[in-house]
Amino acid sequence: YELGEKARLLGGWLTVNSDVYYIRWNDIQQALLLGCGYEYNSNAGNGRSLGPELEINAKLSEEWAVSASGAYTDSKITHPSAAYVGYLTTSALAPNGSPWCASATGCTAPILDIPKETASATLVYTRAIADYTLTARLSDSFVGPSFDESYYFGIPLPSYNILRTRATLLHGNWSVDLFIDNLTDKVAELTANNTSFQFNVPGLIRYSTNQPRTFGTQINYRF
Repeated sequence: YELGEKARLLGGWLTVNSDVYYIRWNDIQQALLLGCGYEYNSNAGNGRSLGPELEINAKLSEEWAVSASGAYTDSKITHPSAAYVGYLTTSALAPNGSPWCASATGCTAPILDIPKETASATLVYTRAIADYTLTARLSDSFVGPSFDESYYFGIPLPSYNILRTRATLLHGNWSVDLFIDNLTDKVAELTANNTSFQFNVPGLIRYSTNQPRTFGTQINYRF
């Protein structure tokens, strides 16, 4: 279920798109960890995801433009299957060493690897120079906290920001790009469960991280 709006204001210089949504999920698949450290995938039960979304695009002048977007997602398994309830009350140990759910009554769990908050912002500068068009872009992407698992269940993954910049010089069918991705060389913990073909141990969490600072150039020709 979704309810939203799309607005175009100030002669097209400002657009605002927003919505709120509710998604009902059946038979969500999640990884279940065995006491020996191995895992398997199973239908974990039914759940839901809900939240608002907002996107704003504004032209500040003939040369400057800005855009921003954000979303909040509240997702959880609200009616776990019998097998998943058994897992959450016995084998799914929280980082403090106790079962995730003390009993089957009212037992719920987060859907893994879905961040609660996401947002992005971009500043764009465009200018014509003789027969050339110069475009410079600075963007920031924010990903909020989420949960994953390794030997323990519900391992918190912290939020992170990734900053990018790009400059493009366009002339006819030719363009040259200079870019820097992950400008601040941020090390973000993306996932904690990377052991589908090997076992987990209590004292070791294998985090997957993002790509480090990367810079380069691209030359493109459009036919």
